[in-house]
Amino acid sequence: MPILVAGPPEEQAELRQCLGRAGFPMVCLASSIEDVEEALGLWNPLAPATSMDLVILGCGLPQAGVLTLCREIRRWDRWSGLSVVVMADEQGRPEPDASFDAGATEWISGSLDRPENLARIRRAVKVNETASHSQKVERQREEELSLARLVQRRVLSKPIYTDSIEIEAEYIPHGALSGDMYFWCEISPGRYGILLTDVMGHGPSASLACMALRTIMHALVTRVVDPVVVLEEMEKHIHLVHPHSATALYVVIDTVNHTVEYANAGHPPGLLLQASGRIDVMERTALPLGFDLPGRPQKRILPLEVPARLVLYTDGLVEQKGCSIRSGITQLQERLGALRRLGTSQFIAATVMAFNKHLAVDDDLTLITVTVRESSPQQ
Repeated sequence: MPILVAGPPEEQAELRQCLGRAGFPMVCLASSIEDVEEALGLWNPLAPATSMDLVILGCGLPQAGVLTLCREIRRWDRWSGLSVVVMADEQGRPEPDASFDAGATEWISGSLDRPENLARIRRAVKVNETASHSQKVERQREEELSLARLVQRRVLSKPIYTDSIEIEAEYIPHGALSGDMYFWCEISPGRYGILLTDVMGHGPSASLACMALRTIMHALVTRVVDPVVVLEEMEKHIHLVHPHSATALYVVIDTVNHTVEYANAGHPPGLLLQASGRIDVMERTALPLGFDLPGRPQKRILPLEVPARLVLYTDGLVEQKGCSIRSGITQLQERLGALRRLGTSQFIAATVMAFNKHLAVDDDLTLITVTVRESSPQQ
């Protein structure tokens, strides 16, 4: 990439010759502050900007304009790592402190041919190359994370709306990627399987483990109905993504026979609000997955009193600073009863906002809400 040299024509020629003798043949010229602003695209954020290794602001430019230009360059993210060299006149103006405070990378006085000044130029070029490489790597990383985030969201189950049941979720990752994953579908007429898992940790590692588990979720929920067998199969697969562990809660809702079956592997308890107002708590029936400890998961069967509402969630919803998770679960139980008349979407929005989770999320958050109603006579 070239070096941009700015200054009056006679100074341009001298600096260009010095740079050529020092092994920097690629030089662009600018005669004024305005020319530099145009070359860097500072006037128009949509204008394509020329790639630069270095900007040298000659001593023939107005001192105040040089310092203002340095500040302007530093306000642009795309030029945050650009090396800017300020050349001082015979009186040493602009002064070093003022130049560095404005955003200059190097300050040079005297002829550019002096060995110490050429050393500063080479150092400035090297600094810019390093910064450019870091920015390129960071941009590539952001693009990859963006793609992974898109893929992760696209594999999540879509809401279900029928006359007898509604299933929706709120999903808020702590960072670019999440360790939470869920899947649901209709297994048979009136029978729905819902699987929620939370892989320990955050970021790409937890997300990859999550995606590995997601590959088996559809097959498990559609092929295997028994919650115990589902958790046992997940236990086998989580060893393939060692050293991760995970919690999981699998629920089968039967709107025809009015039953709810579940198995809970170390996950925060699901909450089932019955028509009578009673809240059944789906406590742990097995240890978290991935620890390879003895003991078979247990299954629980609950009656389903319609209309009913089921709430499944990860600990990111109920964790709050200065409070225990159990306290957060108690608050959620209270809200479940108080907001029972709200629709599914309204309940989710009100609950997430009540825990301030739209404002600050310290952990991945998933909230699944299932509303079960009496089937219409046509069914």
